[in-house]
Amino acid sequence: MKKGKVFYLITALILSSLLIIQQSCKKDDELPEESPYLSVTLHRLTLKHDLYYQLKHNERSIEMEFSLPIDTGTVAGNISFSDKSGSLSSHYDLVISGRRVLIAFHSDFHLSDGWKYLLTITTGLKSTSGESLKQNETIELRTSTNLTSIGSTQRNSIACIIEDFWAATQVKNAVPVPIECCLQAIWNGHSDLFIAAKTEYMKQPPAPTAYKVVAFGHTHEPMLKVYPPGKQYTSIYANSGSWINADDCNHAVRTYLIINPAEWTGSDLDVVMLYQYNLNSNSGNPDPPYEPVLLSEESIDIN
Repeated sequence: MKKGKVFYLITALILSSLLIIQQSCKKDDELPEESPYLSVTLHRLTLKHDLYYQLKHNERSIEMEFSLPIDTGTVAGNISFSDKSGSLSSHYDLVISGRRVLIAFHSDFHLSDGWKYLLTITTGLKSTSGESLKQNETIELRTSTNLTSIGSTQRNSIACIIEDFWAATQVKNAVPVPIECCLQAIWNGHSDLFIAAKTEYMKQPPAPTAYKVVAFGHTHEPMLKVYPPGKQYTSIYANSGSWINADDCNHAVRTYLIINPAEWTGSDLDVVMLYQYNLNSNSGNPDPPYEPVLLSEESIDIN
């Protein structure tokens, strides 16, 4: 009887050991393999719409962080920074420290407002252990803008619609599916006009023209977003919001838009900014002044 119990006990121990070994091997198999290639991130910058990195117009450097320490002898000629005019290599130095490479701009060089730049890294760049990128990489960067220019544009790609001229604007722009302003307000809860903007000016069909920028204004929710969502967006929708008393509105008030068409700056980008006037509570003034605060910014390539 005792021999039988011992046999069953030994058998149970052996089976338990085999099960533990099997699970351990399974976990080892599930561990991700290390990539044989070099990779890079711009950890100090924000990636927007999985398309470009937002860069402040007054930035003095761009920092790249690689997955492995970089061979300093392979940097020259394999990392370049450019814009529509071509290479900007005479305006910066490359500073290498381990896994980090810094593009340090010269004191006499300044990034342009609302501008598109390209950072190109080739497979000729190597880590100290010989790894390279899987393929050449071109990273797009776009600068913010600080412009408040006033002007006009002849390009038929920016539509600004005010409620008082709603019907006339629909006729002028040959909108195939006109929507009554009051109907749209009731339909969308008196807060936003995005559905009307999409139907009449952005979505093809039925919109006859996909406008790059569609700006609506009146007592509606301030908003700035791209359409359709994602890296393939073709339009920017903007609503200037309201300038009424804050007690009479559930949304942010004292908001306004600044639109900088590409031809004002010579850029390839239309830039739209949503601002709000807020009290400068840090001014130390017992009666603090109002100052503009940037809430959101979007840009779109005109090409």
